[in-house]
Order: sequence, then structure tokens, then C-alpha cells
Amino acid sequence: KSSVIMPSIPTDPNPTNQLKILAQLESNLRLEYATADVWTLINRGNDLHEYWRAFYFVLLSFALNRANREQDSKIVKERIPSYFLIS
Repeated sequence: KSSVIMPSIPTDPNPTNQLKILAQLESNLRLEYATADVWTLINRGNDLHEYWRAFYFVLLSFALNRANREQDSKIVKERIPSYFLIS
């Protein structure tokens, strides 16, 4: 079994601000994950640094899967870095 190292938390942009954005996106997912267009949901993560966007995509994929939107979840999973994927 090989391992992949997760990158360090970036200091720019400010991690606290990025976490606030991520928390707001997660909150919005609770209301929209079952009905919103997958590309709209994906693009909402554009304001996040790629490090934080990966966390958003994990949350989004889970939410879509939970709503029985497996195809949309697969689209999102393709954007999740390998260090999040369980082998």
C-alpha cells in the first residue's frame, strides 16, 4: 500500500478567511445539494484556494451521494486530490 502526503496548509490566502468561506459553502450545501445543478455547486468553490477547494469537493461529493445523485457525485470525485481518496 502506498501513501500520499497531503500538502501543508497554505498561509496565503489567509487560512482563517478560507475556512470562513468553506463553512459558508458547507452551510449552503445543506439547503441546495439535492436540487442545485452540479456545475453551479462545483463553481461555487472557485473562490477557494485549491487546498481548501479539495475539502469543499469532499463535502460536495458526500452531499450529492447522500441525495442519490451518484453521477453528479462522480463528476465531483474526479476533482478530489488523491490524498483524500481511500484505496
